[in-house]
Amino acid sequence: ARAFDQAAILPRIVALGDIDEDEIAFAESATPELAEAALALTPKIEPMERRLLLAQLVARWAAAIRPEKGAPLIANTPAAVLALADDLARLIDDAITREMDWKKLDGLVPDQFDKYWQLTLDFLMIARSSWPELLTEKGMIEAARRRDLLIDAEMKRLAGSNQPVIAAGSTGSMPATAKLLTAIAQLPHGAAQA
Repeated sequence: ARAFDQAAILPRIVALGDIDEDEIAFAESATPELAEAALALTPKIEPMERRLLLAQLVARWAAAIRPEKGAPLIANTPAAVLALADDLARLIDDAITREMDWKKLDGLVPDQFDKYWQLTLDFLMIARSSWPELLTEKGMIEAARRRDLLIDAEMKRLAGSNQPVIAAGSTGSMPATAKLLTAIAQLPHGAAQA
């Protein structure tokens, strides 16, 4: 007989960053509180809506910059606005993934430096305050933030499970996955291997 004919239980294979809230909520090991929390997560903003909303914020910021004389400091064309919005979106994702505190920007650029440093800080205020306020208004969160919340919920679910859990192939380069790998390695029925 071939090896797969003798298997009694097939493994469940899940990518660490691709956790589904329905699986958490309906898993046998989920407590009612955990299931309710997983289903009540704020919805993520969709990529196209995110891009267009960020572009609107960037366009307003670019239009507000008026040099004393001469040409505008920022090209206020649709292509330039979309490019800046895309760059800002990548920075926001990286800040969420790395668990960066935006408040650290407060002391970053002293007034004695060139005015362009302050201009950069003003641009980053979109990510620090304007964007989170807009997301809150819309009742949504960033996809990266939602992913981290789902990883945290999966960690809690696994803690209540009696099934063997093996995490393999991840270096834990993101703080959320590093915490998940640590939690799996500490389970009595868990193992984590990079």
